[in-house]
Amino acid sequence: MNFSQLRYGDFQINRMLGRGSQGSTYLVTLKSTQQQFAMKRENYLEEEDKESVNREIEQMKRLKSRFTVKLIHTFLDREDMCIIMQLCKQGDLRKMIANLQKIPERERIMRVWAILAQIIRALDHLHSHNVIHRDIKPENIFVMEDGSVRLGDFGFAKELTERTYTSIAGTRVYIAPEVWLLRRTNFSSDIFSVGIITQELLTGCHPFDTGYEQGIVDNIIKGHMREQPSFVSRELKELIFSMLDQDFSKRPTTKQIMDQETIQMYLRMQEEKEQEIEIEQRRTNEVEQENIRLREQLNQMQISDTPQIRQQGIQQPETSFSIERSRRQMASVFQTLSPILFSPILPGLNDVTFQDNLYTNVSDNHSTVLFNPVIRSGIVRMEILNVADLLAVGIADESVQYDQNEYPESGGKHKRIYFRYDGSLTHISSYLQGNDEFGHSGCRVTMELNMDTNPRSLTFFINDVEQKNYLTNIPAAVRFYAFLLYKGEQFKVLKFDHLSSPAATHRESHAYSWGNSWE
Repeated sequence: MNFSQLRYGDFQINRMLGRGSQGSTYLVTLKSTQQQFAMKRENYLEEEDKESVNREIEQMKRLKSRFTVKLIHTFLDREDMCIIMQLCKQGDLRKMIANLQKIPERERIMRVWAILAQIIRALDHLHSHNVIHRDIKPENIFVMEDGSVRLGDFGFAKELTERTYTSIAGTRVYIAPEVWLLRRTNFSSDIFSVGIITQELLTGCHPFDTGYEQGIVDNIIKGHMREQPSFVSRELKELIFSMLDQDFSKRPTTKQIMDQETIQMYLRMQEEKEQEIEIEQRRTNEVEQENIRLREQLNQMQISDTPQIRQQGIQQPETSFSIERSRRQMASVFQTLSPILFSPILPGLNDVTFQDNLYTNVSDNHSTVLFNPVIRSGIVRMEILNVADLLAVGIADESVQYDQNEYPESGGKHKRIYFRYDGSLTHISSYLQGNDEFGHSGCRVTMELNMDTNPRSLTFFINDVEQKNYLTNIPAAVRFYAFLLYKGEQFKVLKFDHLSSPAATHRESHAYSWGNSWE
């Protein structure tokens, strides 16, 4: 779509998202398409304001990447500059900080590692372009619908023409001590801010908190920091302490942090998901083009197959068949897919390794691997390849967490469905046979959750064949899992998608209810 001619009247203002020193940001809807965006209105009257806004826009253009919030369009409206940006539907990191405090500590640590890896990657993009952000804070880090994060708000960003920048800018409680003491800002000042945010993600609290702003600033200057909670691993503690070092010369660079082993692991995982999304997006575009082609073909066939032509005695034996074939093709094409960014919850970091979505049990412990995100809505499919002796797959209520060496039923037999390699299903004390087995290497087992139907359902497929027994009355929020019993067992996640329509038909199938005993 061509945005170059759009003006203020083309957008509907829905609500305010935030307020800054120069203006406010709103959730807006483009009237012609109903697409939603973020609109930032900034003062553009005084020369000083113009210089600041123009600099911010230029930085957004220059730093355009998949790590930063995308600039869509800019235009003047009276004395304000309107900046249209992509909408980050899950808001900023402040909301994420609050949500993380509600989940178990082990899962929280894993989520923090993943978020930190993405923040550092985005910040490295800026630093590689010789730009310091100068206002790193939760409100300037945004969360996309797939859970990935983007760096935004470049109002204070500056190109570092010398080794330091000699002015104070940013949000006071995230400003590094050398900025206050020496009036010098450099790349390591951004690192200090990230260290504060990492601590907030873990604990929900600012590491220098005193209850009031000036007290926090004083603690930052003096280096008086709260102790790390005991549940934080030594590895993560040491990284946070290094980022918050009072001596800016001792803080790690973005490159050094990205070389850290656990950060590397989460970056690899993130990059693999992004590659899958890119591939699926290309497939979606191809599907849309095929939709257009089939519509045109179907319309042409319907036009040619008219009573007038039949009256002329022209034989068209293939026309109705061709139309029906096109309709069937369109029906399959319309079952479009969109990939979901997923991540494992590993019960022990040293028990299961994963690379390119291949998961291997490398220890003598057995491991139940849960997968985020929690599924609450939509039609979601997870397809798993049995590479070597996968024992079972299933779903578990979102409240279930697994420790090292725990079986799926350890979280409660009434809180999980267990689909075993021999085709049997178990739930509570019930045991049910009738589905095909998937115990051979090379078998594909697919779980399709339909959270939009009433009742909610879970259907299984083996090598694309819908299975006889399926589940209904699924809880409102669940996760997929896979279970590895012995060392050397392997599985690979092939697909984790949103479906626009279910593949399950439930013809000649039998439904069994979650929460009930099966007779």
